[in-house]
Amino acid sequence: MTMFINRIYVSIMLPFYIGFNIDLQSTSLIIDCISHGWSLVCFLLQFRTPVVKETGELTLEFKLVLRNYIKNGMVLDILAFQPFNLIIPYFVD
Repeated sequence: MTMFINRIYVSIMLPFYIGFNIDLQSTSLIIDCISHGWSLVCFLLQFRTPVVKETGELTLEFKLVLRNYIKNGMVLDILAFQPFNLIIPYFVD
């Protein structure tokens, strides 16, 4: 549930800040940092998610988990937790 709330917040506030060129207040900056931190935690937890071997058993072998995660969305997750609303203002006048 917290990840859902996090994604709703990011999908509404990020375009709002970028589109209207609004400076971040301290409260929204704190919420953004918590949001990005939570996304990073979820990203790291993906490496502790078991995968099913070809034999049908669950395993936590790092190589198999990593290979499965790379095939199934690691790049998208890395892009998803980047703090674009904190980075973009430095490149836009």
